[in-house]
Amino acid sequence: MKTLIISLFILLNISCNKSDDNVSTPTPSPIIGQWKVTKYEPGFSPTTNYSGDEIKWTFNNNNTVSVIIISGTTTNPTMPLNTTGIFPYIVNTTNSITINNIVYYYSIQGNELVVRTEIDVTADGKKLTFAKIQ
Repeated sequence: MKTLIISLFILLNISCNKSDDNVSTPTPSPIIGQWKVTKYEPGFSPTTNYSGDEIKWTFNNNNTVSVIIISGTTTNPTMPLNTTGIFPYIVNTTNSITINNIVYYYSIQGNELVVRTEIDVTADGKKLTFAKIQ
């Protein structure tokens, strides 16, 4: 009987290993969520400001970005993802993302996302500024 109790005690200790309690869940990327375009700066061309929800990008957990452009919204043909659709993306590093097979650089400060075609925006680089919706 003593052997049975000791065996049960050992079995319970092994099955209740504390390391199981420390399993961490991956932190979602801060880019995940819905963003609205507030400004597009196409380098040497004039800047376009957007005041409402005319253009929304939603970065999904399944590595797709859904772009919705309200009908009648004028977009610059040089603006990245200037049509409504669903596009694949991969976060490469903390400041680089590949969207639809094109590498962009991004930064997030508070509720503002900036996506650029160059690491440092030069006069001929393109820059999109977003405000977080959710």
